Amino acid sequence: MSTPSIYELGDAPPLGTVPQEMYAQVIRQDRFGEPTKAFEIERIPVPEIKPDEVLVYVMAAGINYNNV
Repeated sequence: MSTPSIYELGDAPPLGTVPQEMYAQVIRQDRFGEPTKAFEIERIPVPEIKPDEVLVYVMAAGINYNNV
């Protein structure tokens, strides 16, 4: 069985499996402004993990609106 290039939201990869892509909330230079217009969900490559780094699987995250 081959590893999918990306796992859909809610589907966790098996322990030790790193897909090629991930979903991320991204703000690009041409989209600065109000958070509702600036943030977009994009598929991006998973960063390469160096020997002294770890990759953390995030199940949920939040931002305090006052800090945005």
